[in-house]
Parts: sequence; C-alpha cells; structure tokens
Amino acid sequence: MSWRGVSTYLARGVFLPGIDKTTAASAAADFSAPHPTALWQLGVDTGRAYAAVSGDFNPIHLSVLSAKALGMRRSIAHGMYLASRALADVGAVKGEAFSWDVAFEAPVFLPARVALDISSAQDSVGAWQRSGYVAWNPRSGRRHFSGSVAAL
Repeated sequence: MSWRGVSTYLARGVFLPGIDKTTAASAAADFSAPHPTALWQLGVDTGRAYAAVSGDFNPIHLSVLSAKALGMRRSIAHGMYLASRALADVGAVKGEAFSWDVAFEAPVFLPARVALDISSAQDSVGAWQRSGYVAWNPRSGRRHFSGSVAAL
C-alpha cells in the first residue's frame, strides 16, 4: 500500500517567478449554507489537544495569548484537524484507495461551532463513488472549507 500527498501553502504577497501570476484573486463564489449533517462544538483547547497528538505546536493554535502575539485575534483550529475530522465524518465507505482534497477559505477561531454538510453519490448499482463536504460558521454563514473524497 502506498500513498501520495500534495500540499499547496499560501503566503500573502509571495509569488514564485514563472509559476504564480500576480493578478488579483477572483471573488469567491456565493455560498448558500445547506442543511447541516453535523454540528461540531470545538473548545478553546482544540488546538492544544491536536498538538499533543500530532506534535505540531504552532502557537496560533495553542492559546489566545500565543495567537495574539503572532497577529491573530484568537487561536484557530488546525487545518489538518478540520480536514481529517471531515474525512472521518464521511465514514468508512471510502474503501482501500481514494483521493481526498480540501480547500480552506476562512479560519475557524476557537472556541467555535462548525456546521458540516456531506453529500454522497453512488454508481448505478449503489456502490459509493464520492462524497463532497462543506463546513461553515452556522451563525454568520461564512464558509470555512470544502472538499471531496472519491473512489480511485
């Protein structure tokens, strides 16, 4: 069994010559929140709990004070925590081989409530083919991230 991962990291105002274009970013598509299939309650300690398991002790995830020292208004949930929690909520229907993607749009400031909607598609005999997911702030309606899991 093998796996391959591709990550793209963004940095405000940083462009790679010959790869990136310095054009203005396109406006995000309008988002209308669907009916959630899950509602997560994330405590202020979510970042510290994830750090204890993952070994990623980035200060923006650990506490309000350490996040403020780095320019954030509060601590934020780790993106890989959010993505892997959504993947877990999709469930075991993925099988042995699958692709998984996630695109982040807005940070999840802790503590938080996050609404999640998962929609799945099957083939003509009812076998799972893919699931799409989207997570948002249920109070403001602002989308946090979206992605998909698909059979290979």
